[in-house]
This record gives sequence, structure tokens and C-alpha cells, in this order.
Amino acid sequence: MKADVGKGMKVFHSSNHNIYSNEVRQEIEIVRRQHESGNINDREARDAIRKIQMDMKNKIWSGSVTTTKCGRLN
Repeated sequence: MKADVGKGMKVFHSSNHNIYSNEVRQEIEIVRRQHESGNINDREARDAIRKIQMDMKNKIWSGSVTTTKCGRLN
């Protein structure tokens, strides 16, 4: 239903979102490199990934991500 679009969020997910996906990939790659080089252990890597998840979720809910003209996550 049209009334459900966005479910109260300023931004909503629909189809492709390349800019957002690339940002997430870059953040994950930083954690991966730190883990592979031994700068962080398994738990620290998991915590870092969880933080990325929470940060990105908060960015979406607050509308602090790039969007299309109609408010879709870009």
C-alpha cells in the first residue's frame, strides 16, 4: 500500500541503492584489512561490523543518506 511506503522514515529502500552499498562496502573493507593485518581481533572485528550496521541504520532513519528525488535510498 502507498500508505506503508517508508513506514514513517524519511528514507525508504526500494530496488537498487548503489551509493549506499558502496559506502557500506568501504567501511567493511577497512575492518577486513585491520583484521587481516592483526590490528584487531575477531571480537573487535565483529564489534566494528555491528557498529557499522547500527550507524548505517541510524543514518537511514534520520534521513542522513543520499536519496532520489522521491526519497528512495540511493
